[in-house]
Amino acid sequence: MLNLLNEKLAFQTGRLIVDLKVTPRSRENKIVDCYEQKNGRLMIKLKIRGIPRKGEVNTNLIDFISEELHISKSNFQIMSGIKTRKKIMYIDTSINPPNAL
Repeated sequence: MLNLLNEKLAFQTGRLIVDLKVTPRSRENKIVDCYEQKNGRLMIKLKIRGIPRKGEVNTNLIDFISEELHISKSNFQIMSGIKTRKKIMYIDTSINPPNAL
C-alpha cells in the first residue's frame, strides 16, 4: 500500500501534504488503506496503538510512518488534527530524501 506514497515522495521536492485517518487503540500499528483523493492529495488510513491521551497516538503514528518509509522522524509534522482522528501531515522530503523500498 505504500507504493503510491513512495511514488509521490520520489517525485516531490520540498513538502508533501498527506491526509490521515487514524484509528487509535489498535492491537498493532498498520496501514489499512492508501489512495489518491480527487484533490490530488494522498489519504492514508491507519490503525495505531495507544490511548488518545497526552499525544501518545501522535507519537506512535510518527514513529510508525517514519520507520515504514525510512525517513527521519524530524521530517514529519502534524499540521492539523492533533486531538482528532483526521489529521493533515507534512512530510519534508528536502531534508532527508526517502530511500526506495
